[in-house]
Amino acid sequence: MKGENDHFLSEVLVTTAFTKYGRCFKGGVRIKTTKEILDQLTDEDLEVHQVLVDIRDKHVSHSVNEFERSQVSVWLRHESPEREVTNVSIGTTYISAPDAAVFSSWIVLIDKIDKWLHQEFQAESQRLAQLVKYRFTLDELYDKIGKGKRHEVKCKDIPKTRKGV
Repeated sequence: MKGENDHFLSEVLVTTAFTKYGRCFKGGVRIKTTKEILDQLTDEDLEVHQVLVDIRDKHVSHSVNEFERSQVSVWLRHESPEREVTNVSIGTTYISAPDAAVFSSWIVLIDKIDKWLHQEFQAESQRLAQLVKYRFTLDELYDKIGKGKRHEVKCKDIPKTRKGV
């Protein structure tokens, strides 16, 4: 997508990235993992993390603040004896945005978190493999091929409100 949609695409990607990153550290079932991840980070990493979460909370996911304003723009004909309104539009003005250094630091932080998650994933996979070997024989496992059911999520199964709201 080039041209007039570049700004829109960039905004969608950045908004999604900040929202999803912050969601990983916001309470609920993720709280135990959050503490474990944050314990692995340096003070500098924690500072970057906090900046990202603050940007997410104040400017992206809940952007009701003085850094984002809706406005009406009016274009008038000038340099012509004929006076008239040539265009009126409504748009949003972003007063503040993170600089490139935030994104560079974010990439470093994500890489560190990804490495930690990969190690945790490997350790958990080994624990689960031991449980499976303890609980089932190879014959039992092979007998289960094709007998499992996949859980399919249907729109009617999705609650209309969030838990606790």
